[in-house]
Amino acid sequence: MGDRLEEKVVSFIDLGTNSVRLLVVRINRNYSYKILRRQKDTIRLGDGEFDKKILSEAAMERAVSACRQYVDISRNFGAEEVIAVATSATREAKNRDELIRCMSECAGADLNVISGEEEARLIYLGISSGIEIGKEKYFFFDIGGGSTEVIVGDQSGHNYLRSLKLGAIRTTGRFSLDADDGILSDKDFKYLCGSLRDKVHHVVRETRKYNISEAYGSSGTIISVITAAKKISDACISESDDGVYSGDYEGCQYFANIEDIQALLEHLRTIPNDDKKKIPGISPERADIILAGTAILYTVMKECGIKKITASDRSLRDGMLVDYLSKIPGFPHAENMPVRKRSVRQLGRSCRIDEKHAMKVSGHALSLFDSGIVAGVHNYGPKEREYLEYASYLHDIGQFLSFSGHQNHSYYVITRSQLLGFDQKEIIIIGLIAGYHRKKMPKRSDEGFSSLNPEDQKRVTFLSALLRIAEYLERSHDERDRICEFVIPDDNCPKIRISSEEDCSSEIQLIENDMKNLKKAFGQEIFVSAENLSQYQ
Repeated sequence: MGDRLEEKVVSFIDLGTNSVRLLVVRINRNYSYKILRRQKDTIRLGDGEFDKKILSEAAMERAVSACRQYVDISRNFGAEEVIAVATSATREAKNRDELIRCMSECAGADLNVISGEEEARLIYLGISSGIEIGKEKYFFFDIGGGSTEVIVGDQSGHNYLRSLKLGAIRTTGRFSLDADDGILSDKDFKYLCGSLRDKVHHVVRETRKYNISEAYGSSGTIISVITAAKKISDACISESDDGVYSGDYEGCQYFANIEDIQALLEHLRTIPNDDKKKIPGISPERADIILAGTAILYTVMKECGIKKITASDRSLRDGMLVDYLSKIPGFPHAENMPVRKRSVRQLGRSCRIDEKHAMKVSGHALSLFDSGIVAGVHNYGPKEREYLEYASYLHDIGQFLSFSGHQNHSYYVITRSQLLGFDQKEIIIIGLIAGYHRKKMPKRSDEGFSSLNPEDQKRVTFLSALLRIAEYLERSHDERDRICEFVIPDDNCPKIRISSEEDCSSEIQLIENDMKNLKKAFGQEIFVSAENLSQYQ
């Protein structure tokens, strides 16, 4: 354990398709934490969205209002950071930028849209960090309003992540399960079950090799289904009328067998929604979508061979906390290699990049970044350094598709990949930095670049300029030792000093040929000089 931490409060917001959830945490100086507030509100952000992929004004107003309240609660607890993510409904909406803008301007929250696989990873972290399963593998399920996440893993990590476009609200709307007061005929029920089987076919095929018969489930839908299936009158996870959780953080676990789920499904399809509300464990606001949720859970369990599912009160927001703590050296949650770095390495290696060259270029880029702070060239911090490190490692990944125009292919591969641990804006930033490592510099009309705010555009332009210089130094792939850094000579004008035992005039010429672009990126004239490396050894 390193130096003691500064105590601080951090807030996590999970904006889902059906509900929005809050978790406020105080991080203590002794590398422990305390939950200060947990809250959930039903907002139905995805109501009527999935046909046209448009969030309604009313739904967005409900979401913004709830998040504004959550931000106020967080600030009242003294939160220094409010980390907000959005999932399926926002991810698929054509007008999601409008929601993101409203969240920033009206709620004071910077909303980060995450991929389905990233959603699955965070759910896994949330559930697995609250149970003890050792090396035995389990399924992990979460059924939201717009998607269902399926994970296979053990205590140490996940082996399989999948997000299906199969949620309780989406399925209810697609099959009109709220028509006829929620009663489903034999014919319609058979059609529903057949369609759901088709949707999970790939998951069944891809996970068959694990031979797992038990699962853990999170989300309000799964907890409601298990509670109702077991006819539990008092849910283990207590929730007061105002939506604030009052039970113990770890909660208690309870389970249902597949026969229980099947019996509940058969019962739900024959009774009206008003009667569904009377079943213990099913809240009134969930009664119209519980049939869809139960059908999804039963189908996934049956097709995957799951005999028993245990409920967990931990979810995506808990995964956000675990992910946050894992990045703090000294915390028990910290891993040998952060998820983000591991994900980037996996992508690079899967596309067979020249890793020695990538590490060389990355080293030069980071040396320029670090020395640039001392030389007064910039005042960026760890976040930007991380973006540069990952972009420089992946800068040539586009060669996997074609060498010609590979910088454009690099942007395409990075932004179309499921990099874990990042939100979508961060992936775009990393992709753009890599994409501008050669040829043209950024233009405001460029794909991806045009979606960024002015400050992020400046970051991309500056960091891509550092990467261009680093790439020029390793253009020959000769792996010679070089040191590249910013220095401040007597005239106080920043200079790039390249130290090498071999002649590097060709590399310097490449940098000077690009000086017009570099000057624009740095906002000042930068000179380049060469010195013999031996005098520093």
